[in-house]
Amino acid sequence: MSKPVLEDLFKWSGRRDRKSYTLLQLAMLGFGMAATVLWIVEAELSGDPDTALGTLFLLILMFIVMGVSSIATTAQRCRDLGMPGVVAAVIMLPYAGIAAWIALLVMPGEKGPNKFGADPRGLKT
Repeated sequence: MSKPVLEDLFKWSGRRDRKSYTLLQLAMLGFGMAATVLWIVEAELSGDPDTALGTLFLLILMFIVMGVSSIATTAQRCRDLGMPGVVAAVIMLPYAGIAAWIALLVMPGEKGPNKFGADPRGLKT
């Protein structure tokens, strides 16, 4: 069984399996895109720059929270692959970050417990 997607979003330790990480990343991507489109539509329809600015502030705040959660869960995913969590910083590099992100989405994690904790799928070797 896979780790629940919304579990340990801001926890900087532990492991996250591939399915949980992929679903979470897709959900954050979709939510971020939808929120941005709604902000653009709201800014165009309202015609009031102050309303659009207030909404933009909330959008930026939401993206900061999602960014911190994304980094924390990426560190968990790195640990599931047997790498230290600081490897998650590679995600922030241009070009290399996209390749690393795709690798995290497709590479299977280590089966059974590793030095970073128990298998998030509950498997034992």
